[in-house]
Amino acid sequence: MKKTAIILMALIISSFLSTSCQGSETKKWIPPKFVKEWEIKEIKPGLPHHIISMTANKNGIFVLVKVEGMKYLPVEKPKKKTSQMTKEEKKRFLDTYTKWTSDDIGKLTDDEKNEAIDFIINNLMPPKNANEMIQEEKAKILDFFILYHDKKLRKEYQGWNLEKTVEKYGKDSVLNDIVSHIRTAVGVKVLAFRIQHYDLEGNFIKQWPEGNKLSLSDNLRKRTNPIIVSLYDQIKRESYKVDSREQLINPLVINSDGFNNIYLADYEGNKIVKFNSEGSVLNLWRIEQVKELGRHEDLSIHKGVSIVLDKVYLISKGWAENVGYVPRVSICNLNGEKLLVKNLSILKVPAFNPYEYPAARIPFKTIEGYVNDMAVDSNGNIYLLAGMVKIFKYNKDFRELKSFEPVLKEGFNTDVKVYNPETGTYEKYASWWGRGFNSQKGSGFGLGLRYYDLSKLYVSPENELFVTFIGQKPFGVINAIIYNTDGKILGYWKEEEKGRSEWYKDLNDIEKIKSKELNLNLAFYEKNIFAGKTIQYRKGDNLRSDTGSEIYRSLIQRFDK
Repeated sequence: MKKTAIILMALIISSFLSTSCQGSETKKWIPPKFVKEWEIKEIKPGLPHHIISMTANKNGIFVLVKVEGMKYLPVEKPKKKTSQMTKEEKKRFLDTYTKWTSDDIGKLTDDEKNEAIDFIINNLMPPKNANEMIQEEKAKILDFFILYHDKKLRKEYQGWNLEKTVEKYGKDSVLNDIVSHIRTAVGVKVLAFRIQHYDLEGNFIKQWPEGNKLSLSDNLRKRTNPIIVSLYDQIKRESYKVDSREQLINPLVINSDGFNNIYLADYEGNKIVKFNSEGSVLNLWRIEQVKELGRHEDLSIHKGVSIVLDKVYLISKGWAENVGYVPRVSICNLNGEKLLVKNLSILKVPAFNPYEYPAARIPFKTIEGYVNDMAVDSNGNIYLLAGMVKIFKYNKDFRELKSFEPVLKEGFNTDVKVYNPETGTYEKYASWWGRGFNSQKGSGFGLGLRYYDLSKLYVSPENELFVTFIGQKPFGVINAIIYNTDGKILGYWKEEEKGRSEWYKDLNDIEKIKSKELNLNLAFYEKNIFAGKTIQYRKGDNLRSDTGSEIYRSLIQRFDK
């Protein structure tokens, strides 16, 4: 009995000590539990769909979807005969329907240009694939292009000319490449945006606006001045002006307030649009005054929107006398009335040497870091992700409190030598490539999307700072690092797979490893976290292809905390 009492007392003391110690330490962050996944509704079938921003409130989830692709126009013979074309029209024809450069075309005589144009019109318009041609046609077309490519223009690459290419890859392969270029020579860029509304269970409700067009009330139109921006007509090859109040130009961010309204930041269109949850436009206001910058510009060099305590925080490209372009924070009320505008100092971030492999961080050199995203906590502290490298924290009075560089995992970096011009010596610094874990982040230097790249910032309802990652993620699907407001790591949010749907399960191991998360957006509502992502992948024989054979899937995942 006495022994049992001693054991019981020991267990009580142990339990007490354990509870006390846990209470004195930082609470361990617990990853949310996966609930379900669904794909978004297609807007333009056959074209890539990207989730570029999302938000959530009691009415559901609101997802900003971007569709971007090319619509190729039918190939038609010119209305003019070759002899009637001007020199500029001939140059444009050859520039459009061949792969010759302007310098190549300039080397041809007038007779050679006329001969080339007539040949293409008579033999390749309308274009048809190699399997639709008889042998005589194939020989005639290839002989012509070999004559011009190899003999008249003397074009070759690393010892390869067109004749050698035909010998190695076959007539049909080269012919189809020539025909494909002609068939896709004239295209129109398709750009569509929608805010898609789903309920919290993933059921589609509606989407808006149709055709990128905004429907303003007569009253709103009267009390807002025109916002004139320039666009480019790809067919006419000329610029034209539009009133940005009438349509979406290139929106990048959406957010919601405590009254379930949706705010959209269209930086290139120089405006914020306020919708209700049904998609009606309630208000619209400028981001910046064009007259200050001197001309219309895309203001998204710095970007990010947060809504906290009935205030809209927005960062954009601003102007400061004697300095030039700077990051600018504007704070408005929910009706767009400016409460405060503050220019920040140019943010300095570590440089990376893009010529080293692996690409190495250069701590003795800094460059200007453009703001990729912004988040604001419930105390009014502002967090800026600059240069995809460094996070800066400011208090509500815009005093910089601290800065830090997110590290995915220590110990996975590779040391490389970097030349320091100040000391004249080579010094060792950690690369951001390593085994795929970017120990220091450095995308945006012409290196493309790598294994793990910093993406965006979010502040949860519990004032946790989420720093999300995109990329190939071959060593673990890490969604985010979670920090407290003092910049201390609380934990890593890691998932088993990028996707949970059947199409992802059907991929083999190599296809899964090579797939990439191009976007990862988060939205919070009560105990729910919603992750919106776009995954790019290839199947089978296309794994090594660079011919645009990528498949895109945009999906939403729901997690419960």
